[in-house]
Amino acid sequence: RPPSGSAEISGTAAVFLFEHKSGTPAPTGCVYLGAPVFGKPPIWTQQSRCTITDRRVSARCVGAAAGMGVQAIRCGTFLYRGWNRTREIQKPLVFGGVLFHISFAVERNMAAGGIKHRSRNGVFRMRVIFTCGGTAGHVNPALALAGLMRQRDPQTAVLFVGTPDGMERELVAKAGYDYAAVEVDSFRRSMRPEAMRHNLHAAGALARSGPAAKAILREFRPDLVVGTGGYASFPMVKAAARAHIPTAVHESNSVPGLTTRMLEEYADVIMVGFEDCRQHYRHPERIMVTGTPVRGDFFEKTPLEARQNLAFDDGRPVVVSFWGSLGASHMNEAMLDMFEKERENGFPFHHVHAVGKSGWETMETALRQRELALCPDLDVRQYIYNMATVMRAADLVICRAGASTISELTALGMPAIMVPSPYVTNNHQEKNARLLEAHGGARVLLESEANGAALYDAAADILRSPETQARMKQGMAQLGIPDAAERIYDTVMALVR
Repeated sequence: RPPSGSAEISGTAAVFLFEHKSGTPAPTGCVYLGAPVFGKPPIWTQQSRCTITDRRVSARCVGAAAGMGVQAIRCGTFLYRGWNRTREIQKPLVFGGVLFHISFAVERNMAAGGIKHRSRNGVFRMRVIFTCGGTAGHVNPALALAGLMRQRDPQTAVLFVGTPDGMERELVAKAGYDYAAVEVDSFRRSMRPEAMRHNLHAAGALARSGPAAKAILREFRPDLVVGTGGYASFPMVKAAARAHIPTAVHESNSVPGLTTRMLEEYADVIMVGFEDCRQHYRHPERIMVTGTPVRGDFFEKTPLEARQNLAFDDGRPVVVSFWGSLGASHMNEAMLDMFEKERENGFPFHHVHAVGKSGWETMETALRQRELALCPDLDVRQYIYNMATVMRAADLVICRAGASTISELTALGMPAIMVPSPYVTNNHQEKNARLLEAHGGARVLLESEANGAALYDAAADILRSPETQARMKQGMAQLGIPDAAERIYDTVMALVR
């Protein structure tokens, strides 16, 4: 409930609807407009008739509300289905044979977009909480959506909620958004003493996270809460759903993680990357296929412009490889062997490789020892800061199978050799990679079999066959949703309108 004077009702915000026996005209009832949620009597009452068909409620009323100029009201399926999902109606009022669900109807409608909060300069603005954490694959979709919301309405107030020490805090700070922390931790599936101590701490943090999330909701008063994965999403989305605030969850991976599965009963809508994902949910009617957003700079250059920018203009193919921002020591050792194979075969392609932060010094030393450091056909870096340009110039990408990488590959229609990380929760990277493989867009090598020779042979086989490249590009492009950010924006805004 907003403090007095800090909010106003916009349009036909507060509406009382009634339920009657399905398929029959309802007796005359009342539709209220006004400010009863502030403890004041309705400013206008008008008699109305309502027909309920197939358990859908609609009410129309013609009149003029005091000072509001209301011509007609129509409230339809969404609000009524919202009642069923939340199951919060416990004390209905029966009057004249009509069952009224008064208090909740008002609260639900206010949460569904009736309130616009006033900023200091008097402009009304929407308030949105994004909650995420753990990996860039969880944070990047939230940043993309927040950026689009600010682009459409610069007055939109945005708050990110994550863990106190997660990588999401740094990413959000760089993007310039406000940040609040809720302590949540994962549970380890082990009976070792260290794991048990960790789980005790995680249980305590989980118990404290609910009150912390409610405190953030009271302070920020959001119109919408969007979770994009990570353990920090759970307490915020759950608390918002119980407070009748519209909620949405975006799942980047092909198979839902534990947090998404736990939130399925609470969220109004769950957005997924691919149509194939729908089968993994208990309530497919709540699933929207939106894709995962990709930064706009990935589409600023054509492949030819990107190659010219990188001075790759001799007609040879371009291979790009990376194992994530931190790198992977075992796979970097395999890349050294792959570089050796490239030299043995006369460097048939350009190769840009990102080592990652943790293995950079080791890689520098190994390149010097193998006399590969000064090879003009190898561009070995600690990190690829111009990833959009490099990916756009590529003919083939060798990489892990994280959610962000997959969204970029499918949006660009980029063939890939994928080596899924075996160290992630629920083996979700292999599941992601197998989905792309099934559609013909990727070849999958498990880490145990991805030595330097195998990587080189797979890359050379793909690059020597234009037909293979074309099929893989088509398979990737079939899964790509370039306008994912727009689809997500439309989906979440439908909840608050």
